[in-house]
Amino acid sequence: MAEKKHAKPRNTRAAITQAAFKLFLKHGFHGTSMRQIASKAGLTVAAAYNHFKNKEELYKAVLLAHHPYAHVLPALAKAEGETIEEFLAGGARMMIEALDREPGFLKLMFIEIVEFNSKHIPGLFTEVVPQLLAFAQSISRRKGRLRPFPLPVLVRSFSGLFFSYYITELLIWKYLPPAMQTECLDDFVDIYLHGVLAPSPAATE
Repeated sequence: MAEKKHAKPRNTRAAITQAAFKLFLKHGFHGTSMRQIASKAGLTVAAAYNHFKNKEELYKAVLLAHHPYAHVLPALAKAEGETIEEFLAGGARMMIEALDREPGFLKLMFIEIVEFNSKHIPGLFTEVVPQLLAFAQSISRRKGRLRPFPLPVLVRSFSGLFFSYYITELLIWKYLPPAMQTECLDDFVDIYLHGVLAPSPAATE
């Protein structure tokens, strides 16, 4: 007699979190009820409350799971390169690829900013800061000379520039005439590393 295969146990908490994430993106936090979330997860409302004491606690779990840094920082940890230039160029590409895999993060950030006035962001720092510091230390271990900026400033400017690349790609770039929609990530990397000012004639002599 063939042995029966046991069904894989369901991760109910993860199912609730994923259902909430999809509904928050569609309706916003205040436009989504726990009843809707439970129904989408295939549960009763009481079962949902067994895992989350209220909707805001559930939202915080969604934010932690889907905040862009939850995907970007592990991607940056995989960046390679012997020199600072190679390492940062590779990190920029990995960052953009990670953001592309999580297209809902931008709406989630708008929910956090508009509906919560960013009040949950400080709570993410216990998760984010150690990984940011590890990335900053990785930069300093590569071959090459850095200007004497504090490492947190280098990391903030790096993440800020490439988040802006991703956001402007969504909001502006794709609406330009096709002839102007050139691939410009390499240009952003070059701007980050070398700035936008051309060397003066005296400096090139």
